[in-house]
Amino acid sequence: MKPDLLQPSLREGETYVTRSYNIDYFMCVGFLGGIFPVLVLATQNARWLGFDRKKTYILLAAGLIFMIVGTIACGAFQIAKAQGTVSRVVGITVALLYKTMLQKKYRVHMYVHGHTKRILYPAIGWIVLGKLLESFLYTLGGGEQ
Repeated sequence: MKPDLLQPSLREGETYVTRSYNIDYFMCVGFLGGIFPVLVLATQNARWLGFDRKKTYILLAAGLIFMIVGTIACGAFQIAKAQGTVSRVVGITVALLYKTMLQKKYRVHMYVHGHTKRILYPAIGWIVLGKLLESFLYTLGGGEQ
């Protein structure tokens, strides 16, 4: 028998407390608010769960690029109705990617802590802010509202 197996695995001074939103609601936030609220809330959730920062930043950068290119392109082609649809489709897609990536950490969190934080009020705030940002980017791209 190895003697290091009987040594404590937790180090002093490190905290192992995690927090999380219910990751199943990210798709609802993506449908109602588009890409921006999903990026903010899912990235915050990834940080709370201790997910790999490099992967989180790559997904965040890809989502921001999709958001900016999609809204400016809709503004440049003067397609006002497509702006919301593009944002929702990309928001739901990014929400599914985040859900897939965070699933393992979320399951561990639920097993250890067994509860989630309410996402309703932060989601409403970020949805309003996201819609304002999308309309600003749309007008920046040349569209009129």
